[in-house]
Amino acid sequence: MSAREQSDARRERLARCYREHAQRLARQILAITGDPTCVEDLVNETFIRAHERFDRFEDRSALSTWLHGIAINIARTHVTKRRRRRRLDAALPKPTMEGEDVEDAVRERDAVRRLYLALDELDADLRVAFVLCVLEQRSLKEASGLLGVPVSTLHARRQRAEAFVRAQIEGGAQR
Repeated sequence: MSAREQSDARRERLARCYREHAQRLARQILAITGDPTCVEDLVNETFIRAHERFDRFEDRSALSTWLHGIAINIARTHVTKRRRRRRLDAALPKPTMEGEDVEDAVRERDAVRRLYLALDELDADLRVAFVLCVLEQRSLKEASGLLGVPVSTLHARRQRAEAFVRAQIEGGAQR
């Protein structure tokens, strides 16, 4: 196979990969960051990084696992940078209804805001464990495979994150 044919085959494989995995990666990135305004950029960054490092990909794991690992690391970096700036960019929909619907929408929006404020206080490892195991409801085995950590480590992180988030949300509801 010529160099051009190899390049074309690689480009086609990445394009197919984008079509197959971009939406799941976007949901995962949104869950980790809580920031819908950054999702498209971070998904694109994931595929740019995958393209740059494609030669290093080894078929020991599934391509999707490799991509999710890249996406998780990119999302972690984004959260860490945002935390340093101490800025929460929560783009939540504004209620446009009347009566009880407005109250329900406000309560729901407030619950989501409190959740992401609590998540923003977690370090990146605990936040990712919470997102994968609690919000995305992945098994410990699957999530530990994505992160490359032992199941016991992930289990401990998830428990610590859940306890912290619960305390933050319950404390926020009492204010």
